[in-house]
Amino acid sequence: MLFLLIFLFLPGITEARERTLIGLGHFEVFDFYGAEREFEAALQMAPDSEVARLNLGLARYYLGQFSEARTIVQETLNSNPSSGHAIFLMGVLEKAVDRPDAATRHFRKLIEIDPGDFAAYYQLGLLSFARGDFSEAAQLFVRALERNTNCTSAMYNLGRSLIRDGKVKEGREVLEKFQSVRQREEAKETGGMGEPTLLQGKYAQVRQIP
Repeated sequence: MLFLLIFLFLPGITEARERTLIGLGHFEVFDFYGAEREFEAALQMAPDSEVARLNLGLARYYLGQFSEARTIVQETLNSNPSSGHAIFLMGVLEKAVDRPDAATRHFRKLIEIDPGDFAAYYQLGLLSFARGDFSEAAQLFVRALERNTNCTSAMYNLGRSLIRDGKVKEGREVLEKFQSVRQREEAKETGGMGEPTLLQGKYAQVRQIP
């Protein structure tokens, strides 16, 4: 009986992985409608897969379907409150619907779980900048850069924050460095997915079902 259950279960997982792989291809070329279609099919085939559920949530985030995405992510948090991917995505969803306090709570919770992740600090920096606390924003962007020196978005926003905080000379120096780094990175030949999306960091990436 156990063998039969395993036999019946594996084809669904295998097909879910295949549909996820196709969805990843759509995601790479910004076809979020195509990604949503494939990720939704994958979730139907593997309804207990957290990866399948959050992939669909990410696709719907990029389609602006914030309410639908939030429902999916909340289901994950209900079953796994310490899921870094779910916490991060819920944070950006709360930020997207202009609930900065709720977003801040989620990003701070992610830092408690994974203090080495740069993306939570970066998102908190954006929230601080939006409410006009430029000094705090600069500190948060510095922390993001300490954890990921290649985060050019944090470098750019650090320069902006310093200037808005009255530290014009320091801010301009950071922005000059940003321009230099960006030109150097653009000159490289790159392949693969890169960053075709608004979000950054390991918790913002679509994934294959294990």
